[in-house]
Parts: sequence; structure tokens; C-alpha cells
Amino acid sequence: MCPITINKALLLQEGILKFELSWTAVNCLKIIIKRKCYLCRKKIIFYPVGNGDTSQIVLDNGKRILFDFRQTEKSKDCKSPEIDLDKQLKKELREAKKDYFDVVAFTHSDSDHISMSTEFFELWHADKYKGEDRIKINTLWVPVAMILETAANDEQIDEFVIWRQEARYRLRIGEGL
Repeated sequence: MCPITINKALLLQEGILKFELSWTAVNCLKIIIKRKCYLCRKKIIFYPVGNGDTSQIVLDNGKRILFDFRQTEKSKDCKSPEIDLDKQLKKELREAKKDYFDVVAFTHSDSDHISMSTEFFELWHADKYKGEDRIKINTLWVPVAMILETAANDEQIDEFVIWRQEARYRLRIGEGL
């Protein structure tokens, strides 16, 4: 089971009154917190901790903000505490009739927060990261260190190098960052 702690008093104080608990296919708890409002669509989704603290905020206007992304090969194994994040996020976007996230934010570039993300998202800086099955990112948020890092490519993990190239490209063209 995925260890998730929630301070109920704080949530009640903030006006978040309804908890909806559901089990994923791999029996990991997914918690969706909704504000008390009959027509509201805003929610916060916390994915299992094994997926690198990936979380998603859905705003009233339907915009989606995804924080971090971690998929592993063992995530596809039903016996793993992680979920198949690739499959889950594509399902949620399909239900929302979207093929993109409005914002994707990487909190930092450790592999447990970006693993296999360059295989999931469409990237603008190189054609090999484009395709119909890839999820688009309208705006990318990264720490400044991801853009300014000066270490040689062979001193960094591959995915960090790819995201650094993407962030620098978006900065250079002046959009999507």
C-alpha cells in the first residue's frame, strides 16, 4: 500500500471537505481532494510515492498542472507499488478530451522525479521526441538550475540532459517556458 498522510483538520480549515478514495489496478491508494462545490472541477491528485511524488492539480477551468513524472519498467508490473503512470495519465487526459497538460513542472532533476518522462512527453527541440502517442506540454516549468547547469552531458543523467536541452530551446524561442 502507498503511504499517504493527510492532515484532515488542515483540509477542513482550508474548505476541502470531500475525500474520494479509489483503488488503482495495482491496489495503490489514489486520493482525490475536492472543494465543496457542486459544479467545481478542481482537484488535487496524489499518485503513489513510488511514482516520484507525481501529483496533478486540475483547476475549475479544466486546466491541468502536473508536478514531476516517474515511470519505471516495474511500474507496469501489477505486483509493484507504483502505478503505470503513463497509462493512468493518458486515461485521465482522454476522459478530459485533452492530449496535453497546460503546465508540467519538474521540481528538480533527480531521476526519481523525471524517469522515463522523455519517452512520455512530446518535446519541441528534436523531432525524435515527437509523435501522436506523446503527451504535449503547453508550458514547462523547471528550476533555473536545469537551464543554467554547466556540467558536461556525460556527467549528467540522460533525461536531465534532454530536459535541459528542451528548457533551453523553449527559452531561446521565447515561448512554452
